[in-house]
Amino acid sequence: MLTGAFLSARIENVCDFYKKSLVKLGIPTLIFTVLYSVWYISLSAINGNLHQGFMNVLRYYKTGWSGHPLWYMYMLVGLYAILPVVFKAITEIKINILIISIVFCIWAVISSYTSTILSTYNLCRVVLMLSYVVAGYAIKKTVQNKNNWNGVLLIISGIVFLIINGLLVYHDLLLDLNWRNWANNFSPFVMAGSLLIFVGFCKIEFTKQIRFTNYTFIIYLFHKGVLEVIQVFIGKLLPVSHEMPYIVSLIFIEVVIVFIISLLFSVIYTKVITAFQNKDIHKMNNID
Repeated sequence: MLTGAFLSARIENVCDFYKKSLVKLGIPTLIFTVLYSVWYISLSAINGNLHQGFMNVLRYYKTGWSGHPLWYMYMLVGLYAILPVVFKAITEIKINILIISIVFCIWAVISSYTSTILSTYNLCRVVLMLSYVVAGYAIKKTVQNKNNWNGVLLIISGIVFLIINGLLVYHDLLLDLNWRNWANNFSPFVMAGSLLIFVGFCKIEFTKQIRFTNYTFIIYLFHKGVLEVIQVFIGKLLPVSHEMPYIVSLIFIEVVIVFIISLLFSVIYTKVITAFQNKDIHKMNNID
């Protein structure tokens, strides 16, 4: 939805858009694909099953890292490839874009429950995710009046929808049912909750920018690896044999530790990438 909200600013020039997208998405996707591949192969080798490690990584390549946080990157690469065409269509359409986005979202929910998509870069998956992009664009264009209280209420309402969805997932887990019917991007409660939260944030008047928000994208890419390293070298932090209050407290501690370490790695990563980019720019200026 953020992609849709800033669509106009991002696609002023299609060639520049693709060049920037290559740097912003292509390079991180390649770097983290290599890092996670090496990690999983090494982990299997340590456990004495190098062949299985290679097979697991190849399976990830085949499915576009389905079930892993990297799935988002592979989907985004496909999404960004068709965004200029989509942008051209939604900016020239004469029908109310908010109505179009609502119909698109409902259609996406129905399609997700009536289709089987095995890879994250599948065109069907990319088109389904476009529903969120169009919704973000429509919300940003429609929501003009700021009202902090309304924004907070909308965000709380969205969180309630997500909690309901979580309870449905938990219910299916207890009954050994297919919990993925609810644990997906197009669950009606997930989509409704996400849209309400996004509208809420659009309604709030922000006066200051939180500094670490610049690193959230890279934090997302690091957090899975950080979590797995902690679990391997320290042990499972969530023993199910303990009482619920103990487990909840451990979850909180785990989240804080993973976030701090991921943030640290993200800052270092960003500084290194920026240094390389500045070095290339300096070389180009010298050549000119």
